[in-house]
Amino acid sequence: SLAGVLPLKYGTWDLLARQPGAPAVPIDISPKLYDDLPLPTVVDHKPFTLAMERDDRATLAVERDLDEDERGPYNQRLLRGTAYRARRAEPLEDTVVFTSFHGRQFSDSPRAIHEELVRRKAPLEHLWVVRDGMCDVPETARVVRDGSREHHEAFARARYLVSNDHFPDWFNRREEQVCLQTWHGVPLKRLGFDVADRRQVQGRFTRWEQQIPNWQYVVSPNRFSTPILQRAYAIEGEMLETGYPRDDVLASQDRELMTRGVRARLGIPEGKRTVLYAPTYRDHVIDRRGRYRLDLQLDLDQLRRALGDDTIVLFRKHHYVADAIPTDPDGFVRDVSAYPDGTELMLAADVLITDYSSMMVDFANTGRPMLFFTYDLDRYQDEIRGFYLDYVETVPGPLLRTTDEVADALADIDAVQSEYAQRYAGFVERFCELDDGQASARVVDRIFTGI
Repeated sequence: SLAGVLPLKYGTWDLLARQPGAPAVPIDISPKLYDDLPLPTVVDHKPFTLAMERDDRATLAVERDLDEDERGPYNQRLLRGTAYRARRAEPLEDTVVFTSFHGRQFSDSPRAIHEELVRRKAPLEHLWVVRDGMCDVPETARVVRDGSREHHEAFARARYLVSNDHFPDWFNRREEQVCLQTWHGVPLKRLGFDVADRRQVQGRFTRWEQQIPNWQYVVSPNRFSTPILQRAYAIEGEMLETGYPRDDVLASQDRELMTRGVRARLGIPEGKRTVLYAPTYRDHVIDRRGRYRLDLQLDLDQLRRALGDDTIVLFRKHHYVADAIPTDPDGFVRDVSAYPDGTELMLAADVLITDYSSMMVDFANTGRPMLFFTYDLDRYQDEIRGFYLDYVETVPGPLLRTTDEVADALADIDAVQSEYAQRYAGFVERFCELDDGQASARVVDRIFTGI
């Protein structure tokens, strides 16, 4: 995958066979094998079971990479007592535990801080929380399986914990522990308690009084964000107005070299214009299981007909969204949702199309043009989420409501860039004031004192 060689995600998989140029066909189980099924095995704590459906078709049941005494709500409750609370009285270890997007990625500001500490040869053991093998971690850190016994023990005894999202509900910071919350976006749309009365956000704050002490230090990307984050999350800890460490790569002197590397990894042919489409999720577009679903209003077939063969669309869905991305055989639309680091992905893009995502702030560091596909702006602004600023007058590009308008803007992108140059410059001045490539160093200097 784009994130490296990873194990199958937990769930039930159909087994298919396909010859080159032919459609895939189901694999049937021979009657000679009936007595041997189901056939289980375990690889790196992860159980796999070969079985069959009633019609003799082969299936592979895959579970999370947890041991028998770690799996399920009952065992998780036991671990909180035996592996977490029971170890909290033990001396702290010179260890830093990193978590990015709840163990799904090796990415974002935790990655940048990890790499800065490695560069400084800090005398710390680095642990990286990984959920179900979903990301590839370099040798500079040791993997800790999310939900495992060692995960609970690490949170009980690590001196430093760095996360870009909420800490686990069962975690309570010890007085001597240092917790750094890097967060992961500029608050352009309303968040936290500012939208807590709305149905989709309400459940996230049921134990917030318990979590407030865990946000001991909170990274802010700019002066605009500091008071908003402080109020929206009732933060009592220290705000670190340093800029986002994840954006250091966008200001790096090696940016062009990294751009070529990312494009090569994605297999983008030389000379192809690359458009990154990265919409945020919609709070109200959910299914009966509470999962966010894709609200695709951009007609990708129409866009392909309008733009021709010299453009590639890299489609990155929000990590909350459950649906697969509709790709096509000729590669006009490519699903890059699995690419391990969204900041790196911006390096590959010549143009960004987004909507209300704060990715626009990160991308502004590239100076490349942006388009805003805001087909539901009125409803999003007035009913769904709302903004902390005048969205219409702030974004550094045109607001587009139809696929035709998007196609027309891409067809004359130089004119769009020229028209919005002044607003773009003001946007950068307001939101990217600290993006000088040194945010990671500033955070490390403040948090890891004496290292």
